[in-house]
Amino acid sequence: MINLFLKWILLIYCKIRVCEVVFNQTLFQINTYYPRQKDYFGFTSGDMVKGVVAKGKNKGTWYGSVACRSTGSFNINLKEGRKQGINHKYCQLVQKADGYKYTMERREV
Repeated sequence: MINLFLKWILLIYCKIRVCEVVFNQTLFQINTYYPRQKDYFGFTSGDMVKGVVAKGKNKGTWYGSVACRSTGSFNINLKEGRKQGINHKYCQLVQKADGYKYTMERREV
């Protein structure tokens, strides 16, 4: 049976900044560490990007949020899984990170 009442719905999620927390058991204190640099090669973690890779293991066009590394080798988080080791040269900025995560989903109305 074909359902004719499927529509695209925009889902918006609020994201919070996560830091690495280290618990020092000898002094009973919590130390937090943030990276000194905020952006790498013009990208910030959480930006929506389009990655176009012409050859290699990750060949194809990928849309998703980026996880930045200082080496320039980024991860693109897709709706299902992630692509690791995409060079910054192959990434194009679609939308800057604004604290929210946007996804499109088909649902019954």
